[in-house]
Amino acid sequence: MKKLFLSTAIILSGIAALAQTTPELTKTAWLTNNTGKAMQAYPNPASDEVTIQHVSSPERAVLSVISTSGRVLQQRTVMPNTLQTQLHIGILDKGIYIVKFEGAKGDVRTLRLVKQ
Repeated sequence: MKKLFLSTAIILSGIAALAQTTPELTKTAWLTNNTGKAMQAYPNPASDEVTIQHVSSPERAVLSVISTSGRVLQQRTVMPNTLQTQLHIGILDKGIYIVKFEGAKGDVRTLRLVKQ
């Protein structure tokens, strides 16, 4: 337990230090899963287009934009072996949404997106 706490403290202090030296980090949403690989959305908040950086999937993957009530509002197929996908969100109402990445082999990642 002490090792986990120490590791978490080191990671958080590193992120805080990076945020102080990298102003654009504050406009980016990150989520890291248990494999240590991250998914990123920028700009966040966004008004018209958002770029989602994700892991590369050798097979078909899907990005979904989901409302906070759980309704799927948009879906986009991710091209195999790519690391980013653009989503057009201009038609969405202002608010908070969930972006969900689903890889072909069961890899699921989510992040929070704010629409201005």
